[in-house]
Amino acid sequence: GPITREASKEMSAFLKHPETEDNVKVGFNNKGWHAMVSFLNVAHNAILQASLHQDQNPKEYGITVLSQPLNLI
Repeated sequence: GPITREASKEMSAFLKHPETEDNVKVGFNNKGWHAMVSFLNVAHNAILQASLHQDQNPKEYGITVLSQPLNLI
């Protein structure tokens, strides 16, 4: 529809400059039990490592997540 067309026009410029400080992209597949947890962890690690002081090594810092989803269906 018209909203999708308008959004797609703006998407091109948005994707050309993904390095802005207030932009985080997270992929999500609702068919995978761990997908949301995994991709949010990647995003949170990126934020953490980007927030470190310049004298700190980003490879020495990270967030570990354990996901044990319950099958309640």
